[in-house]
Amino acid sequence: MQGIDIEQAWPTFGHYALKLLMDKGHIHYIVSTNVDGLHRRSGITAAQMAELHGNCYREICDTCGAEYLRGYDVTKTSKNWRNHLTGRKCMQMGCGGNLKDTIIHFGENLPENELEESIKQSEKADVVLVLGTSMRVAPACKLPLMSVANGGKMIIVNLQTTPYDKKCAK
Repeated sequence: MQGIDIEQAWPTFGHYALKLLMDKGHIHYIVSTNVDGLHRRSGITAAQMAELHGNCYREICDTCGAEYLRGYDVTKTSKNWRNHLTGRKCMQMGCGGNLKDTIIHFGENLPENELEESIKQSEKADVVLVLGTSMRVAPACKLPLMSVANGGKMIIVNLQTTPYDKKCAK
């Protein structure tokens, strides 16, 4: 069986269910370590979520910070994954800065603002729903524990066991 190219992937019923739960006020924030951009493509806004490991459809200007969401994987045009430059320029009036992909590679720091907001949201969450992760990549795997430490409950929905299954709500 051959896989599909990331550009052929579309949000699943699960992505749309999260969007609906967010629209109804049952979910207040999403922290994602997926780089596939499917949460954003389902209609969840940048203000409603953190993409801790980046989004392969998202470029940002290294001068003015403008965001560009594309319909294609912007990392495919990066000449050097270490500097993240995609070869495109910012179209904001008077800017012309270099556009960079937002993918975080091993050894790189997570985006500071998104990590800080993820910590803040995790600390105040009364329930954390963890979906489809091994919970083995730090610091993201530690975020749900911040809720538990403050009296919140954690629910893990996953096909495999995780190191934190015993900390889940009963």
